[in-house]
Amino acid sequence: MKHFAADLTKSIEFMRANVACSLTLQELSRHAGLSPTRYSALFREQTDSSPVEHHIRLRMQAACHYLDTTALSVKEVAAKLGYDDPCYFSRIFQKILGCSPPAYRPSVKGIIVCGVASRAWIGGGAESGGWSRAALLFNE
Repeated sequence: MKHFAADLTKSIEFMRANVACSLTLQELSRHAGLSPTRYSALFREQTDSSPVEHHIRLRMQAACHYLDTTALSVKEVAAKLGYDDPCYFSRIFQKILGCSPPAYRPSVKGIIVCGVASRAWIGGGAESGGWSRAALLFNE
């Protein structure tokens, strides 16, 4: 268990490094050197979410960052994050954040995001613009 807690950080770093693509449980567990069943159980025990769910949340967090800091279209953001179908991307975004990407973009930064007060860490530090208004549900 203690060994996996140290490897969890590496696993999440791997997920962050691969937000531009979809990762399967098999790929994630192979990277961690564990069976899919064992990896999933240990990951869920440490994070209260499945590895794939966590990776999707990281991808949506990255989507929020792009929507906050660029003028990219929803289709372009979806493509940057490895979603071939912008409609599917929008459905996942809506499911996790409670609003569509176009509705998210004009909301006031740091105040309200789709009805949820928020300010979540994207990475890179506040001094480098690493803050985004991604919802508190990211727990970061």
